[in-house]
Amino acid sequence: MTTTTASIENIKRNIGIDVSKDTLDVYVYQTDQHWQAKNSTAGIRSLLSRLRRFNIDRIVVEASGGYERRLVEACRGSDLPLVVAQAYTVKSYARTQRTPPRPTSSMPGPSPSTGWLTATGNS
Repeated sequence: MTTTTASIENIKRNIGIDVSKDTLDVYVYQTDQHWQAKNSTAGIRSLLSRLRRFNIDRIVVEASGGYERRLVEACRGSDLPLVVAQAYTVKSYARTQRTPPRPTSSMPGPSPSTGWLTATGNS
């Protein structure tokens, strides 16, 4: 099966943007592309211009104490599919996706009742 440029361009992209006071860290999931943009009016304008080249399914931004507001307003004005995720929800989900660490010789073994490691080695 051959992949054409046209079929690559039609793939919907999911984009994550980590917002801080001065920078926006951008990651395009399907292509493993990442870059930084300034969290300023000019930086956001440039970022949106670059993002419009993609066939975007959604852009996810974590709420960052207000630092995301300028980006959110710009995306709404551009009709880009933006989702603002609450930090607590994102972190809770991430915790559910982790697996417990594997025991090593220097760590206590798993609890017989739960299979999870315990700090004291007792269940």
